[in-house]
Amino acid sequence: MGRSVVINKTTPAAETGGYYCDVCDCVVKDSINFLDHINGKNHQRNMGMSMKVKRSTLDDVKERFKLKLAEKEYEKKQKNMEEILGDVYEEEAKMNDYKKEKKAEQRKRKLIESLPEEEELDPELKAMMGFGGFGTSKKK
Repeated sequence: MGRSVVINKTTPAAETGGYYCDVCDCVVKDSINFLDHINGKNHQRNMGMSMKVKRSTLDDVKERFKLKLAEKEYEKKQKNMEEILGDVYEEEAKMNDYKKEKKAEQRKRKLIESLPEEEELDPELKAMMGFGGFGTSKKK
């Protein structure tokens, strides 16, 4: 950007302005002409591709149908396998959640059982003494 280059007849084709095709060793000035060149006969011939269309036989068509049918069956099996795996993962997640809930429930039960039973004082007596209990005043 911001520089000038002098191009004359002795400048290599790859360094001149435009799009350079290294297969055909030519320069095309704009993108539309470059695409026309890429899809053209000369470029395709230089790439080693023939422009002739092969005539299909009945056996070729039958073989192609068999191939497509086999692909569809394979995709169907893959889809079924993915559904089964999805169901298995769902069940595992449910079981893990159930186990976590069960453990949490057991912890609560053990915590409740391990707490010593406080002898309840008369609420009037507590109010008169100015406290509600010997526990902590922090909220969890």
